[in-house]
Amino acid sequence: MRRFLFLSLFLFFIAAPLFANPSWEPIKEKVLKADIHPRDRKEKLSLVKEAIQLADQCLTENPSEAPCYYYRAQATGLYYEVTIFGYQKGIRSMIQDWQKSAELDPQFDHAGPYRMLGELYTDLPKYFGTKDVRQDLDKALMYLKKAVELDPNYPTQQIDMAEAFIKNKNKNEAALALKKAEELLPQWTQDPYYPGWQTTTKILERKINKLK
Repeated sequence: MRRFLFLSLFLFFIAAPLFANPSWEPIKEKVLKADIHPRDRKEKLSLVKEAIQLADQCLTENPSEAPCYYYRAQATGLYYEVTIFGYQKGIRSMIQDWQKSAELDPQFDHAGPYRMLGELYTDLPKYFGTKDVRQDLDKALMYLKKAVELDPNYPTQQIDMAEAFIKNKNKNEAALALKKAEELLPQWTQDPYYPGWQTTTKILERKINKLK
């Protein structure tokens, strides 16, 4: 009996790490809540500050943990949506974190590091700020194409491609990317971003129709 009990406990402690939540899971939860369901700006700011603090702790303990870089960058971006002061410094740190995340695990979150870099270079101001923190559609499309290569079935890649092509005044490519996104959407109804994708595709369709 004692031998059986000892063996059971031994197997439990060996297997426990396999079933434990990843160290970055609490960071992801706070980032998702801040991005999708914050009650107000105050709660959003509080959530992203907590996420950044957790990510810093994660990277102190696990400096090779790609998701901690990934979600720290995302939390930083959400922080500067609320507090714009000093955003250029924040942009540079986001780029560094996503590049590091891509180096460690380019396939994480459906090729998320490349996708997020593509989104960033699409959405940055076109003229304001120093050159390294301005819109760069060539870089954006380069990163988004890498994301598509790694995970062609995730809708956001195609939605982001459509957005970049719209800003690049490329109507045909934008329409093609949007069509691919719409074909993929039914497979992802359980994704937390699905409602936002539905809204975004309708907005992009109107933008494409306005292009000559």
